[in-house]
Amino acid sequence: MGTAKKKRAQVSSVREKWEVIFNALKLLLCKQQSQLDSLLQHRNLLEQRIKILYDRWVFDVRLSEDQVSLMRRQLALAELAKLVEITKADLVNGSKQRESLVYKLKLEHAESELNDFKAWFDILSHRCPDQEVCLIVIFLHQMHQSHNQLFVLTIREMESNYTNQLRTKSDEVDKANEKIMKVIESEPSFSRSRVTRNGGSRGVMASSAELIHERESKLSKRKQSDVVLDETPKLFTSQFKIPKLRHNLLLQDDVCAAIFPDSQEIGCLYRDHIYLFTSFCHSSFRRQI
Repeated sequence: MGTAKKKRAQVSSVREKWEVIFNALKLLLCKQQSQLDSLLQHRNLLEQRIKILYDRWVFDVRLSEDQVSLMRRQLALAELAKLVEITKADLVNGSKQRESLVYKLKLEHAESELNDFKAWFDILSHRCPDQEVCLIVIFLHQMHQSHNQLFVLTIREMESNYTNQLRTKSDEVDKANEKIMKVIESEPSFSRSRVTRNGGSRGVMASSAELIHERESKLSKRKQSDVVLDETPKLFTSQFKIPKLRHNLLLQDDVCAAIFPDSQEIGCLYRDHIYLFTSFCHSSFRRQI
């Protein structure tokens, strides 16, 4: 009995030990399983995170590739623009060189023309050394023509006025003579009676006849002078010749006096114009030389 109890006690102790071991192993397995579950969860989370990161990285790579391709296109466009600018610069440079060559040719041509002009100018200066005098003579001729036209108009107006006045006066004198002749012819008896009454009537008649004869002669002379004025050539017309001016500047006063003998003020003004024009021509001629 004792042995059986001992055996039973040993068996129960072994069982208890095995149960303890089993429970410990069970706990271990439960812990390991929970750890494995947590690891699986972490793995899933990591997989999801890795997938998200991979997608993001793929997007970033594609975006960077797009940016790189865009930059390459921009670089290609910049290179093309540089090539275009280089070609433009070459064209502009070629055109500038062509213009420079054209200007050089023009300069050479202008220099040759200048030399020819200088030679021709020297020849002309040797032929006609008084160029200033020629210019002054031309200017004087032009001014004289303008003043001549003005004086022609004024003198024609004066001539027309004087001729009208002379005609009116001659008409008045003719009318007065006609009236006197009518009075003398209509009253011969009155004149005879007056002559018989006065002893010196014959002298009076002779004096009156002489007066009438003088008046008639004056009237005839005036008529003849009118006819002569109409026949004579007028001043400053096509028949009037302009006096020739000398090529000497010292004779300006004489020329002005010859052109304008009656008007001293116009002659002085004309002389001042001549002096100003000569000084201007002289200064311009010096500048050209």
